[in-house]
Amino acid sequence: MINEIIFFTHIVIVAGIVALAARWGKEGLIAITALLAVLANLLITKEILLCSMHVTATDTLGIGCGVALNMLQEQHGFKMAKNAVFISFFCLIVCAVMVQIHLWYIPAPSDVQHAHFCALFASMPRIIVASLGSYLIAQYLDCTIYRMMYERFFYLPALVRNYTSLAISQLFDTIIFSVVGLWGIMSNIGHIIIVSYSIKLVTIMLIVPLTWRLFSAGKRL
Repeated sequence: MINEIIFFTHIVIVAGIVALAARWGKEGLIAITALLAVLANLLITKEILLCSMHVTATDTLGIGCGVALNMLQEQHGFKMAKNAVFISFFCLIVCAVMVQIHLWYIPAPSDVQHAHFCALFASMPRIIVASLGSYLIAQYLDCTIYRMMYERFFYLPALVRNYTSLAISQLFDTIIFSVVGLWGIMSNIGHIIIVSYSIKLVTIMLIVPLTWRLFSAGKRL
């Protein structure tokens, strides 16, 4: 049960971070979107056992990005959220390039860290491309769906708009990353998609109301 406890603690921490970032307005939300995106893509190769199922440990970070984008759009409009998507994607590209350049340096004879950096950051190009591509598509789709619901179904609560846009965008994220990044590597892509998406739905159901509640509580202080 250790991973399950960490998982729920992780959700609470990410929700609190996004809610705190929102207190700094659009700048805080853009910054946390970019930071969570970079962390999610750097750490995506670690697998964990959650409820006896193999999943990545970064789903909470990716969904935290979506929550931050939806809060940004709710408070500052679609254009600002769209800009945040491309700013965070630019940060991902810069991070990927800088990491590769860092690995190109020939280490000194006394260096003991290079092997660890290689093991951590020298991911397969296919995984990197799949991760970046699925992130861009999913987050842009999230912004677009949220905007459509805001304009056509304005009477719906913000939580409903968040649930809907995140559930749809994360389904595309899961399918795109699994097919592009894992096809031919993993034996049962369908199982991976179902398990990963189920974990994401649980995360969405927990993190969305918690983030907004923490943000509202912070505003009253």
